[in-house]
Amino acid sequence: MKISKTYRYLAYALITSLLLGLLCNFFYDRSPKQSLNIRAFAAELAKKENAADQTLKQLTQIINYKSVDSLSNYKFSDNDIFYFVFEKNELLFWSDNYIEPTEILKADSIRWHYNKLSNAHCIAKSRITDSKILMAVILLKYNYPYENKDLINSYSKGFNLDKRIEIVEGNKNDKYAVSDAQNNYLFSLSNADTQIYSEFWGFTGFIFITIAVLLFLYLYVNCTVLFGINILSLKQFSLVTLLIGFVVGLSLLLSFPDLLYWNKLFSSFEYSSNPLLASIGHLAFVTLFLLAANYLFFFRTNIGSSRQLTKAILLQTLFVVYFLIVFYFLSSLVYHSSIQLPILQFNHLSFLSVVLHLFIFIWGMGLALLFYKTHNWLKTQHLLNKSITIDIVLVLFTGIMLFIFQIEAAIQIIISIVTIFVVFYSAYTFKRRTSIYAFAFIWILVYVSFFIINVYLIGEKKDKDKYRILAENIYINGSSENDRMADILLEELDGQISSDKLLKNLSTSSDSALKINKYINENYLRGFWNKYEMRLSVAYRNSSLSDQYNDFIVSEATRIKNTHFYAVPSSLNLMSYLGIFPTVSIEKDSLNLYMEFYPRKNFKSYSFPNLLISSAPDIQSLLKIAVAKYNNQQLVYSSEKAIFPNNSEWIPAKNSNYYSTTYQNRVYYVYQPDKANHIVINKLNSNTLASYVLYFTYSFLIFYCLSIVIIWLYNRRRTKSKFRIGLTTKFQYAFIILLIISFLGIFYVSVNFIQKKYEDEQISNIENKKNYIQKALQDMYYWSQDLSTVSPQGLNFDLQELSYMYQTDIHVYDNNGKLIGSSQPLIFNKNLISRQISPTPFFSGNTNINQDEHIGELKYLSGYTDFYNGDYLQLGYIAVPQFLSQEETRKEIEEFLSVIIHIYLIIIVFAIFLSIFIGKQLSAPLKMIENKLKKMRFGHRNEKIDYQLNDEIGQLVAQYNRTIDELEKSAKLLAQSEREKAWKTMARQIAHEINNPLTPMKLTIQQLQRTKKIGSEGFDEYFEKSTVTLIEQIDNLSRIAGTFSNFARIPEAHFTNVDVAAKLYSVVQLFKHNNEQVQISFEGESKDITVLADPEQLTQVFNNLLKNAIQSITSDKAGLIKVRIRKTDKEAVIEIEDNGMGIADEFIDKLFTPNFTTKSTGMGLGLTITKNIIEITGGTINFTTRKNEGTTFIISLPADN
Repeated sequence: MKISKTYRYLAYALITSLLLGLLCNFFYDRSPKQSLNIRAFAAELAKKENAADQTLKQLTQIINYKSVDSLSNYKFSDNDIFYFVFEKNELLFWSDNYIEPTEILKADSIRWHYNKLSNAHCIAKSRITDSKILMAVILLKYNYPYENKDLINSYSKGFNLDKRIEIVEGNKNDKYAVSDAQNNYLFSLSNADTQIYSEFWGFTGFIFITIAVLLFLYLYVNCTVLFGINILSLKQFSLVTLLIGFVVGLSLLLSFPDLLYWNKLFSSFEYSSNPLLASIGHLAFVTLFLLAANYLFFFRTNIGSSRQLTKAILLQTLFVVYFLIVFYFLSSLVYHSSIQLPILQFNHLSFLSVVLHLFIFIWGMGLALLFYKTHNWLKTQHLLNKSITIDIVLVLFTGIMLFIFQIEAAIQIIISIVTIFVVFYSAYTFKRRTSIYAFAFIWILVYVSFFIINVYLIGEKKDKDKYRILAENIYINGSSENDRMADILLEELDGQISSDKLLKNLSTSSDSALKINKYINENYLRGFWNKYEMRLSVAYRNSSLSDQYNDFIVSEATRIKNTHFYAVPSSLNLMSYLGIFPTVSIEKDSLNLYMEFYPRKNFKSYSFPNLLISSAPDIQSLLKIAVAKYNNQQLVYSSEKAIFPNNSEWIPAKNSNYYSTTYQNRVYYVYQPDKANHIVINKLNSNTLASYVLYFTYSFLIFYCLSIVIIWLYNRRRTKSKFRIGLTTKFQYAFIILLIISFLGIFYVSVNFIQKKYEDEQISNIENKKNYIQKALQDMYYWSQDLSTVSPQGLNFDLQELSYMYQTDIHVYDNNGKLIGSSQPLIFNKNLISRQISPTPFFSGNTNINQDEHIGELKYLSGYTDFYNGDYLQLGYIAVPQFLSQEETRKEIEEFLSVIIHIYLIIIVFAIFLSIFIGKQLSAPLKMIENKLKKMRFGHRNEKIDYQLNDEIGQLVAQYNRTIDELEKSAKLLAQSEREKAWKTMARQIAHEINNPLTPMKLTIQQLQRTKKIGSEGFDEYFEKSTVTLIEQIDNLSRIAGTFSNFARIPEAHFTNVDVAAKLYSVVQLFKHNNEQVQISFEGESKDITVLADPEQLTQVFNNLLKNAIQSITSDKAGLIKVRIRKTDKEAVIEIEDNGMGIADEFIDKLFTPNFTTKSTGMGLGLTITKNIIEITGGTINFTTRKNEGTTFIISLPADN
C-alpha cells in the first residue's frame, strides 16, 4: 500500500505535534518550581529604580533653579512611580493621589526601603535639598482590603508575576530575597499556597495538541487514502468510526492529554452535562468528531447495492438516533449551561454564544447529510415507499419509549422529528426537481424554527424549576437577599456607635430612649440611612423584652461579620436589620439598645459604585427577579425591584401548589405551600416576542448564508469548474459590497458620533451639577471662613443629601488639597485612594476642569470647581466624580448599536432582494441572447430574438438577428460545398471499399470461364465453391452499402423530449439479460431525467458503447461494466465504465476518426456515428482510459429543465 507524500507528511506532523504537546505537558507539570523568576523581577525593579533616581535628580535641579510650583509642568514617564515633595512635614507637591503621603513620610530614608501601605506594596527613597525632602515611591503591588472586578491586587506594570505570589518582610538569606542595585536587602517574595503553573508551557502545549487533534480527525476523514482505496464499504466505515469514537471518548473521559483540557474552554464552570460532555471544550471535540464522521459517511462511503430490508432499517434508525443526540445536545446547552444561548440583546453576544451557534449549525448540517445519504440509497434501491413506513414505525416506537421512561420533552421530540421528516420527504414528492438552494432555504427555515422553539420551551422549563426551588427555599429559610451596601455601612456604623461615649451618658437619663433615638438619627443615620426607618428600644438585659429579642436572633437572624448587627430574612419579617448594643451597667443588670431597621417603601436612593462592594451578588440580582410574599392575602414583603399589588386577589386559585400566571402583561410564578401563604416570583426584563423574531431572523440569515457558501464550494469542488462571475453576479456583488462598506462607514461614524455626544452630554451634565452643587454649598456655608472649623460628619451628611438630590458623588477638599468631607467616605476609609486631591486641578491653576480618573479598573469622569463662601472667599475645592458614567455610557451605546444594527439588517436584506430582482431584470435580455447563442447550430434553423426597446441591448439583439441571417446564407453555401466534398470523399471511399471485393470476384469468374472451356471434371465442385465465395463478397458489398447509407442518414434527426434515464435503463437491462458472462450495474435515477434528442439515435449511441465495452473485455477476465447517470443543474451526465483492455496511447487521438478500428472486423464508423449524434444533440462525449484496467466514456447532454 503506497501513501502519497502529502499524507505521509500529515502523519509525521500529527506524531510530531503530539510529541511536542506531551513534552510541553512534561515541562508544564514541573513549571511551579520555576514559576517565580526572581532574576527577571530584580532586573525590572533595578530598571525602575534607575528611572526614579534620574527623575529625582531632575526634580532637584528644577527646585533649586526654579521653584516647587514649576514641577506641575514636568511630564512623568512611569505612572507606577509617584513623587512627593515635603518641607517640615508639610506636603508641597505630589504627582499622583493614589497612595497616602503621610504613610510614606513615616519611613523617610535616603536608601531604597520597603513599605507596606494600606493600599499598596512599594519601595521608597528620599533625596534632601535645602529644607525640602523629595521622595520617589515605586509601586510593586496593589494591596486593596478586598477584591472585586474593579479592585485587583495584581503586580504593577512590568512585573510579570502572578498576584498569588506575596511580598513579605524577611532577610537577605531568603530563597527569593530582593535587593536594590547596591545590594541592600528590600523584601522577599513568597510562593503562593497553591501551585502556579507556567502559562507559556500550558498555552504552547495546548496549541500543539489541538493541532494534533485536528490532524487526527483530518486523517480519519481521509482514511480511504491511507487504506489505499477510493471508497469505504458500510462495514468498513462502521468499524473505523467506532474505533475513532472509542479513542475520542476515552480521551474525554480520562482528560488525556492533560494540556488539551487545561484550557478554560474545558472548564466546567459554564457548561457540564455528563462525563463525556463536561465542558464547552468537550462538546466542541464531540461536534468535530460528528462533523468528520458525517463527511466520511456522505462523501466516501458506499452503502452497497444489495436490497436488504435490515440494512434499510438500520440506516433509518441511525438517523433517528442522531436526531435524539442533537436534541440532547440542544437541551443540555440550555439546562446545564450558564451561558445565555438565545442572543436576544446586544449584551448577550459573546464569543462562546457564537461558538455554540456554530455547533448548532453543524448538527443541523449533519442531520441533512445523513438523511439524504440514506434515503437517496433507499430511492435507488426502490425502497423509498417502504422507508416511509419504517420511519413512521420508528417515530411511534421512539414516542412510546420516551413516554415509558417519562422523558418530559417527549411531545417536543415527536413533533420536531415528524416536522423534519415531512420537510425532508417533500423533496422526493415534487415531480419537478427542487433547486438545492431552494431546499436549503426551506430546511434552514424549519431547522432554525426547531431549535429556537425548543430552546425557548426548555428555557422556560428550566426557569420554572429554578424558581420553584428558590420559592421553597424562601418559604423555609426566608429571603437571603440583603442590602450589600447596608452591610458594608453597618460595619462602619458599628465602630462609631461602640466608641461613642456620649451614648452611655444619655443612657442614664429618664427619657433615654427618646434622646438616644434623636442623637443617633441626627449624628449617624443620614444620607444613605434615609432609606430605612430606625426604631429604638431600651431594655435591661434580663428583661422579658431582651429575652424576646434574643430568641428572635437565635431563630431568625444572621450576624453581620463581627458586629452588633444582625440581618433578618426580609420575606419572613418587615424588619431588615437589628442592632443590639450594651451601654451602661446598673447595679446587677445592664442596659441594652435595640435598633430595628425597617425599609421605607418607594424610596429612591443613589446607586453606589460596585468597587465598594466586596461580596458576590445575591441570587435575586443574578437571576434578575423580584420576590414577594403574601400572608392571609396581604403583601408582607416585596423586593424593591418591582411593585406588587397590596393584596393577593389578583392571584388565581389553582389545584397545583406551583404554577405560572399572567397579570398586567407580566408572567408571575406562584408557590402556595398552604392556604395562607403565597411566594410570588417575577422575572424582570423578560424578553418580548419582537426580540425572538429578531433572533430568528438573524439566525436564519446567518445559517442560510453559511449553507449557500458550503453548497457553492461543494459544487465547485465536484465539477472542478473555474470560478467565473457573470455580469449579474458582478452587479449584485458590487451593490452588496458598496452597501456593506457604506454600512461600516456609517456604523463607525455613528458610534463615534454617539460616543462623542454622550461624552459631551456627560460634560454638560457634570458642569450643571458642579454649578448647582457649588451654589448649594455656598448657601449652606455662607458664613464659614475656614473648613477646618466645619464638622466633618455634618459636612458628610450635607454632601450625602446633595448626592441623593443630584444623583452623583461629591468630595470637598480644603485649600491645601486635603479631603475634608465626602458623600462617599467609604472610598477613603477603605484606603482605595488617598485623601489628597488630584494634582492636575490643584497645581495647574485651572480648578474648573473635567478629567478622566480611575480607581483600580474603574474609570470615571470627574469634575472640579472652587468652593466659595458667601463673600466669595475660597474655602477649598469641590470634586464631582461620575462613578457610574462609564457604565451608563456603555449601556446607552449598546442600545444605540442594537437599534442601528436592526435597521441596517432590514436595509441590507431588502437591498439584497432588490439587487437580485434588478439584476435579473437587467440580465434577462442578455440571458436570452446567451441561451440563443448556445442553441445556435450551424446548418440548423436558428430563431431570432424579438426585442422592442432601442437601447444598447436592442442594438445587440439587432446585430444578433443580422448574424442569424448571414449565418443561414453561409450555412447553405457551406453545406453545398461540404456536400460536394463529402460526396467526393464518400465516392472515393465507396470505390475503395467496393474495389476490394470486386478483384477476387473478377478472378473467380475468370477462373470459372477457363474451367468451363477446359471442361474439367471438377467444374461442378469448383462452381459450388466459387458461387459461395461470390455470394459472400456480394453480401460484403451489401453491408458496405448499408453502412454508408446509415452514415448518410445521421443528420435526419427528429428531436423530442426523451427520458434519457429510462432509455438508458432499458438498454442496460437488455444487455444485462443477454450477456450473462459480464456483470452490468446501473447507478442513479431510472427515470425523470429529460433531454431534447432523437430517441432512436440515443438508443444507437447506448448500443454502440455497451457493445464496445463488452467486446473490450477479454475472455480470461471477469467482466464488469458500470453504468451511471446523474443530473446537475444544467446537464445529464452518463458514464459507461468497463474493466477491459483499455486503449493504447497511440490510438487515443484516432478513436473518433471515421474508418478507424482496433477490432479485426467492422468499418470503424460506430464511434464516429456516436460522436456525431451526441454533437447534433448539443452534448459532448469524452473518455478516460488506462491500459489493461479499462475505459470510461462520459456523455454530457443538455438537460431539459
